[in-house]
Amino acid sequence: MATNLQLENALSDQAQAVTDQNGTRSSLSLSAERVGIGTAIPQGKLDVAGNLVLNGNPNTQLSANGDSINLKGNGSIVLDLSPIGGGQLHIACNRDDNKIYLEGFSSDGNGHAAELLITGRYTQPIPQFTVNAKAAKIAGSPLIFDLSGSGGGQLLIGNNLNDNRIYLEGIGSDGRGTAAEILITGAFPNKVPRFSVLADTSSFNGDVEVSGDIRLLNADCAEDFDICDADIEAGTVMVLGDDGSLHPSSQAYDKRVAGVVSGAGQYKPGIVLDKQPTGKPRKPIALMGKVYCKVDAEFGDIAVGDLLTTSPTPGHAMKAGDALSAFGAVIGKALRPLKGGKGLVPVLIALQ
Repeated sequence: MATNLQLENALSDQAQAVTDQNGTRSSLSLSAERVGIGTAIPQGKLDVAGNLVLNGNPNTQLSANGDSINLKGNGSIVLDLSPIGGGQLHIACNRDDNKIYLEGFSSDGNGHAAELLITGRYTQPIPQFTVNAKAAKIAGSPLIFDLSGSGGGQLLIGNNLNDNRIYLEGIGSDGRGTAAEILITGAFPNKVPRFSVLADTSSFNGDVEVSGDIRLLNADCAEDFDICDADIEAGTVMVLGDDGSLHPSSQAYDKRVAGVVSGAGQYKPGIVLDKQPTGKPRKPIALMGKVYCKVDAEFGDIAVGDLLTTSPTPGHAMKAGDALSAFGAVIGKALRPLKGGKGLVPVLIALQ
């Protein structure tokens, strides 16, 4: 049965309910310039109370919650700027992954947009762009931080295919040459209190220039040598062998003494020279500085400051009681006493 919708009064600025021929009010209200659905007092040209379903699909809805606008969709939400030559901005998700994707598409919606810009009006810089997240992830290579607008260069973070490395590159302001310098600093030009690199090995290819102190927190200056046996313990006194390798000392006042295997006790090498593979067992040998050394005091009690030389006990030092025999066979000076027996004694290495 047909229903006739009607107004009680002529259209005016005052909205009035639309009724049927029986006077039953509908959810529609009209004024001279406004239409309301579900509201008796429309606040705009079209005022809808509740959800607006699009294309008859209840999964695509437009609604408001207080001052917030809710746009609901099971697929992509598309902002299409192609009529003015721009691309399309898609807000999308994959099913059940609890993620949101912000995607830039070309004007026809088939390819990628040339660029996705976050900028102020007419590409003018905004004062600040903030991401508030426990972790921020940017996927892509290379990543380019372009500071050329203020006279600086460009910082490029990139990689080579499948080499499992990250390259931090300073590029010139034109994106072609090399930047004059990469600075890691505090609020320019102040120094940061501390700069730390946590790595098993740090490699520098080129000269290293230091304007302050170089502080090595460990003790001695050592150099890697080929040795006769990989199981030789730290603190062992070593001598030169005819085969080019070092061997534990085994005779008193041996002028072939080369030093002490570094790393015993609380002293570790502060710097190790010639650290490279040779195909043979290698150990760092303390050449100067403090090192713990195996000492045999059965050949004489050792006092602080005593010169030490090789002893008949393999790999052990002893007090150099014969100054003439000790010439050219001195290992260093004892830093602690030892009365009788064998033990580890800290020694100040001074080969002479």
